[in-house]
Amino acid sequence: MKFDPNDKEYFFNEEMVLSPEGEQALRQSFGEYRRSVLNNPSDWFGTMMKQDKDSPRYFVESPVFQWIGRACILGGVLATVIAVLNKSNMESYRFYLSLGLIASISIGLYMLVKIIGYLMADKTVYTEEVSATCIGYWRTMDGGGDDILFPVTSPVFEYHYNGQKIQACYDTFEVTKDAKIPLGSTTTIRISPNAPARVKGFHKKLLSTPIVFVIICAIATGALTYFLLA
Repeated sequence: MKFDPNDKEYFFNEEMVLSPEGEQALRQSFGEYRRSVLNNPSDWFGTMMKQDKDSPRYFVESPVFQWIGRACILGGVLATVIAVLNKSNMESYRFYLSLGLIASISIGLYMLVKIIGYLMADKTVYTEEVSATCIGYWRTMDGGGDDILFPVTSPVFEYHYNGQKIQACYDTFEVTKDAKIPLGSTTTIRISPNAPARVKGFHKKLLSTPIVFVIICAIATGALTYFLLA
């Protein structure tokens, strides 16, 4: 994730261990950012409506897994169309059970592909190792309402790749207010050779939502299949 010092969503400083003053400044900075978003709902809505191909959830899947996932959803749409065309030959309750089964299978497969994509990110996306220097720390707040916001952190790395100087952070930040890499130290990071400002981060936190969906869809698929065959 490319480091942009002008991005108001994030707070930059050089404290590895965030002081109480630093944490207060972080929360104040994020509060100002969120108020600016709420005061410009049209900009916020436009950003939410467009497909953000720069987001970590999209990026840690290689193009192969992205296309397989789309194929799962497309298969569900086609199966739904076929079911609708055959509705007159089916009992009403069986028709709706069939639609539920199609949705369960297609969504479950789509989420399963996402899980595989995240687990395979090291081998399919972040395939290059480079030496990088920590020049500071970038933080923001994550979560829902004011009562459940929590800080997430990434070092800001500076490194060279193909003759280009790059400043970047992890694609997915660690859920913590304190960093683990000392300021000025050098470490090895994994980047994408196709997008060298993309740095492998903490992708395990992305797994929880698709895992829950896979479990729910598997249970729903089993139950709906049982009732359809009964």
